[in-house]
Amino acid sequence: MKQVLAIDKDIPTLNTINYYAHELGLEVFSSPGELNAWEVKMLNPDIVLIDCHLNCLNGNDLCLQLKSDPQTQGITIIILSGAQDYHRALKKIHADAYLLKPLNKSGIVQTLQRFIN
Repeated sequence: MKQVLAIDKDIPTLNTINYYAHELGLEVFSSPGELNAWEVKMLNPDIVLIDCHLNCLNGNDLCLQLKSDPQTQGITIIILSGAQDYHRALKKIHADAYLLKPLNKSGIVQTLQRFIN
């Protein structure tokens, strides 16, 4: 079973991700707080969804750290952002995809399905 880690300060966003990821048969771990790259590495998820604006940690920095580490560079990283033009930043941080907030069912399901099949 594929494992998903969702990191977002917004509890309703985490609940939405959990609901639709479970519908797809994925095992989901959620963190309303911030996790560092070492903690993500220890959980070893297949997919990580990261809010780009966490309280103390920048989600972009976490993405770069994970993609720069040979042990975690293969993890699929999906950035969560409210910015319409965020796709331009994806190349700089090496993220695999982004989801526009507020999240909706079709966006979550289609994006996750792209990486679990």
